[in-house]
Amino acid sequence: PPHFAARIGGEEFAVLALDCELAQAQALAERIRGTVAQGRIRRGAESLGLVTVSLGIARRADGESPQAW
Repeated sequence: PPHFAARIGGEEFAVLALDCELAQAQALAERIRGTVAQGRIRRGAESLGLVTVSLGIARRADGESPQAW
C-alpha cells in the first residue's frame, strides 16, 4: 500500500498508510523505530548519543472522511 510522509512542524512527522490493516501499520511503525534507533548523534567521529522516536497509530472510523480529521 502507498505511504506518504509529511513534516507537521518542529520535530513532528506523520505517515499516512493508505489501505493498511492495523498489523501492517504496527509493522511499519516498528520498522521506522528500528531504523531511527540505528542512528547516532555525532560530532565528527565522536558519538554523542542515541536517537529515539515515539510513535503512535491512529485509524479513521469506517465511513469517516479524511476532511473530518
